[in-house]
Amino acid sequence: PSQLVDVTADGYLHGTALHELAHAFGPKTVMQLGRAIPINEALRDRHGALEECKATVAGFCTLPLLIEKGLVTPELQRQILTTELAGIFRDVRLGEAHADASTLALNWYLEQGAVTVSEEGRWKVQLDKWPGAARSLAAAILEIQAAGDYDAAGRLIDKYGHFDARIRAAIERV
Repeated sequence: PSQLVDVTADGYLHGTALHELAHAFGPKTVMQLGRAIPINEALRDRHGALEECKATVAGFCTLPLLIEKGLVTPELQRQILTTELAGIFRDVRLGEAHADASTLALNWYLEQGAVTVSEEGRWKVQLDKWPGAARSLAAAILEIQAAGDYDAAGRLIDKYGHFDARIRAAIERV
Protein backbone atom coordinates (compact mmCIF):
# COMPACT_ATOMS: atom_id res chain seq x y z
CA PRO A 1 0.00 0.00 0.00
CA SER A 2 2.88 2.44 0.61
CA GLN A 3 3.56 2.65 -3.15
CA LEU A 4 -0.11 3.00 -4.09
CA VAL A 5 0.14 6.81 -3.87
CA ASP A 6 2.70 6.65 -6.69
CA VAL A 7 0.24 5.10 -9.16
CA THR A 8 -0.70 8.30 -10.98
CA ALA A 9 -2.05 9.65 -14.22
CA ASP A 10 1.26 11.51 -14.72
CA GLY A 11 3.17 8.26 -14.25
CA TYR A 12 0.97 6.59 -16.87
CA LEU A 13 1.22 9.48 -19.34
CA HIS A 14 4.99 9.78 -19.11
CA GLY A 15 5.52 6.01 -19.15
CA THR A 16 3.39 5.76 -22.28
CA ALA A 17 5.34 8.58 -23.95
CA LEU A 18 8.65 6.84 -23.19
CA HIS A 19 7.25 3.57 -24.54
CA GLU A 20 6.10 5.13 -27.81
CA LEU A 21 9.39 6.95 -28.35
CA ALA A 22 11.39 3.78 -27.68
CA HIS A 23 9.70 1.98 -30.57
CA ALA A 24 12.30 3.87 -32.64
CA PHE A 25 15.16 2.04 -30.89
CA GLY A 26 16.67 -1.02 -32.50
CA PRO A 27 16.91 -2.47 -35.98
CA LYS A 28 14.16 -2.24 -38.55
CA THR A 29 15.72 -4.80 -40.89
CA VAL A 30 18.11 -7.74 -40.53
CA MET A 31 20.30 -9.50 -43.05
CA GLN A 32 19.13 -13.05 -43.68
CA LEU A 33 19.97 -15.22 -46.65
CA GLY A 34 21.89 -12.35 -48.21
CA ARG A 35 19.09 -9.81 -48.16
CA ALA A 36 17.66 -7.24 -45.78
CA ILE A 37 14.29 -8.28 -44.44
CA PRO A 38 12.02 -6.40 -42.04
CA ILE A 39 12.49 -7.43 -38.43
CA ASN A 40 8.81 -8.30 -38.10
CA GLU A 41 9.21 -10.85 -40.94
CA ALA A 42 12.29 -12.37 -39.32
CA LEU A 43 10.64 -12.76 -35.91
CA ARG A 44 7.16 -13.54 -37.33
CA ASP A 45 4.62 -14.37 -34.61
CA ARG A 46 7.12 -13.49 -31.86
CA HIS A 47 7.80 -9.97 -33.09
CA GLY A 48 4.83 -8.23 -31.44
CA ALA A 49 5.54 -9.32 -27.88
CA LEU A 50 9.25 -8.56 -28.16
CA GLU A 51 8.70 -5.18 -29.80
CA GLU A 52 6.18 -4.07 -27.19
CA CYS A 53 8.36 -5.29 -24.34
CA LYS A 54 11.44 -3.64 -25.83
CA ALA A 55 9.62 -0.33 -26.20
CA THR A 56 8.59 -0.37 -22.55
CA VAL A 57 11.89 -1.40 -21.00
CA ALA A 58 14.08 0.63 -23.36
CA GLY A 59 11.95 3.66 -22.57
CA PHE A 60 12.68 3.12 -18.88
CA CYS A 61 16.39 2.95 -19.68
CA THR A 62 16.24 6.62 -20.65
CA LEU A 63 15.09 7.72 -17.19
CA PRO A 64 18.55 8.17 -15.59
CA LEU A 65 19.60 10.50 -18.42
CA LEU A 66 16.31 12.39 -18.25
CA ILE A 67 16.83 12.84 -14.50
CA GLU A 68 20.45 13.95 -15.03
CA LYS A 69 19.27 16.56 -17.56
CA GLY A 70 16.57 17.79 -15.17
CA LEU A 71 13.73 16.70 -17.47
CA VAL A 72 12.31 14.13 -15.07
CA THR A 73 12.34 14.24 -11.28
CA PRO A 74 13.11 11.21 -9.11
CA GLU A 75 9.52 11.52 -7.86
CA LEU A 76 8.17 11.23 -11.41
CA GLN A 77 10.49 8.28 -12.10
CA ARG A 78 9.05 6.55 -9.03
CA GLN A 79 5.52 7.26 -10.31
CA ILE A 80 6.34 5.98 -13.81
CA LEU A 81 7.76 2.69 -12.53
CA THR A 82 5.10 2.11 -9.88
CA THR A 83 2.32 2.93 -12.34
CA GLU A 84 3.91 0.50 -14.79
CA LEU A 85 3.67 -2.33 -12.29
CA ALA A 86 0.00 -1.55 -11.71
CA GLY A 87 -0.55 -1.32 -15.47
CA ILE A 88 1.00 -4.73 -16.06
CA PHE A 89 -1.94 -6.34 -14.29
CA ARG A 90 -4.32 -4.49 -16.59
CA ASP A 91 -2.34 -5.48 -19.68
CA VAL A 92 -2.03 -9.18 -18.91
CA ARG A 93 -5.81 -9.49 -18.80
CA LEU A 94 -6.26 -7.98 -22.28
CA GLY A 95 -4.39 -10.53 -24.38
CA GLU A 96 -2.33 -9.93 -27.53
CA ALA A 97 1.14 -8.42 -27.85
CA HIS A 98 0.95 -5.95 -24.96
CA ALA A 99 -0.19 -8.70 -22.58
CA ASP A 100 2.58 -11.02 -23.74
CA ALA A 101 5.11 -8.20 -23.37
CA SER A 102 3.91 -7.34 -19.88
CA THR A 103 4.01 -10.98 -18.77
CA LEU A 104 7.54 -11.35 -20.11
CA ALA A 105 8.69 -8.15 -18.38
CA LEU A 106 7.01 -8.98 -15.07
CA ASN A 107 8.64 -12.40 -14.87
CA TRP A 108 12.02 -10.86 -15.75
CA TYR A 109 11.57 -8.21 -13.04
CA LEU A 110 10.63 -10.89 -10.51
CA GLU A 111 13.69 -12.94 -11.39
CA GLN A 112 15.95 -9.89 -11.13
CA GLY A 113 14.42 -8.73 -7.83
CA ALA A 114 13.11 -5.50 -9.37
CA VAL A 115 9.60 -6.52 -8.31
CA THR A 116 8.85 -8.46 -5.16
CA VAL A 117 5.75 -10.08 -3.69
CA SER A 118 5.18 -10.32 0.05
CA GLU A 119 3.69 -13.40 1.71
CA GLU A 120 0.43 -11.43 1.89
CA GLY A 121 0.48 -11.01 -1.89
CA ARG A 122 1.49 -7.34 -1.89
CA TRP A 123 3.53 -6.35 -4.93
CA LYS A 124 6.34 -3.82 -4.67
CA VAL A 125 8.68 -2.09 -7.08
CA GLN A 126 12.29 -2.25 -5.93
CA LEU A 127 13.42 1.09 -7.32
CA ASP A 128 17.11 0.35 -6.81
CA LYS A 129 16.95 -2.82 -8.91
CA TRP A 130 14.53 -1.76 -11.65
CA PRO A 131 17.05 0.15 -13.84
CA GLY A 132 19.44 -2.80 -14.08
CA ALA A 133 16.61 -5.22 -14.79
CA ALA A 134 15.22 -2.95 -17.51
CA ARG A 135 18.68 -2.55 -19.08
CA SER A 136 19.37 -6.27 -19.12
CA LEU A 137 15.96 -7.12 -20.63
CA ALA A 138 16.28 -4.36 -23.23
CA ALA A 139 19.73 -5.66 -24.16
CA ALA A 140 18.47 -9.25 -24.48
CA ILE A 141 15.61 -8.20 -26.74
CA LEU A 142 17.72 -5.82 -28.85
CA GLU A 143 20.28 -8.60 -29.41
CA ILE A 144 17.52 -10.95 -30.58
CA GLN A 145 16.13 -8.27 -32.87
CA ALA A 146 19.57 -7.37 -34.25
CA ALA A 147 20.16 -11.01 -35.16
CA GLY A 148 16.60 -11.61 -36.31
CA ASP A 149 16.84 -14.77 -34.19
CA TYR A 150 13.42 -16.41 -34.23
CA ASP A 151 14.55 -19.34 -32.07
CA ALA A 152 16.10 -17.10 -29.40
CA ALA A 153 12.88 -15.07 -29.35
CA GLY A 154 11.01 -18.30 -28.71
CA ARG A 155 13.31 -19.30 -25.87
CA LEU A 156 12.86 -15.91 -24.18
CA ILE A 157 9.07 -16.04 -24.53
CA ASP A 158 8.94 -19.68 -23.39
CA LYS A 159 10.93 -18.89 -20.26
CA TYR A 160 9.26 -15.61 -19.23
CA GLY A 161 5.89 -15.53 -20.99
CA HIS A 162 3.79 -17.41 -18.44
CA PHE A 163 1.73 -16.76 -15.31
CA ASP A 164 3.03 -18.34 -12.15
CA ALA A 165 0.87 -18.80 -9.04
CA ARG A 166 1.69 -15.31 -7.72
CA ILE A 167 0.66 -13.63 -10.96
CA ARG A 168 -2.52 -15.73 -11.24
CA ALA A 169 -3.51 -14.84 -7.68
CA ALA A 170 -2.93 -11.14 -8.32
CA ILE A 171 -4.97 -11.20 -11.54
CA GLU A 172 -7.84 -12.91 -9.73
CA ARG A 173 -7.86 -10.09 -7.16
CA VAL A 174 -7.91 -7.31 -9.78
